[in-house]
Amino acid sequence: MALTGREHFYDEWRALVTRTISAGPVVDLGNAHPFSKDLAFLRDRAPRPWFALDVAPARRVDLVGDGHHLPLRDASVGSVVCSHVLEHVDRPDTVIDEIHRVLRPGGGAYVTFLDTHPYHAAPGRYRDVHRFKRDAIDLLLRDWDAVEVIVGGGAGQVAVSYAPTRVRPAVQWVANVVDPRWRTTVTPVFYVGARRAG
Repeated sequence: MALTGREHFYDEWRALVTRTISAGPVVDLGNAHPFSKDLAFLRDRAPRPWFALDVAPARRVDLVGDGHHLPLRDASVGSVVCSHVLEHVDRPDTVIDEIHRVLRPGGGAYVTFLDTHPYHAAPGRYRDVHRFKRDAIDLLLRDWDAVEVIVGGGAGQVAVSYAPTRVRPAVQWVANVVDPRWRTTVTPVFYVGARRAG
């Protein structure tokens, strides 16, 4: 589900992305449509060059490859985007290790980790196989520096994720009131910025 800008954490999330994706070249994993997945605001301000990498060729795909074996040299990129990808891969730990390998020292990775989120496979193209809790994120990023985690709301935001489109604005209003006051262990997504040790 796309961010709308009305989420109580939106400004904090946007600042995290801007801080993390700060040096080029940028590689956007699992994305045949550059600057999608909530990142349209970066289109005119992102570091360059920006490369879209996906497992299949497409008009806007610059690099064809698999996140488990990135077709890039060690320490060759400044930033990596891995948004709404890890829930679809066989080995999230391997993809995280590959991102770490290709980043230059001090380079940043913006990664999303889904928690309580609707199932969204595309039969014949990709599966939906993983969900992550904060402990899993800490384990997967144990070798990284400056890990920042933004919790993408709580139980109210989870309700927004499952709500019919026509009622989402009203449910979002409730989520913005409830979630900052009621801490739970569920969220639709964790938004994470991390840096390779420099």
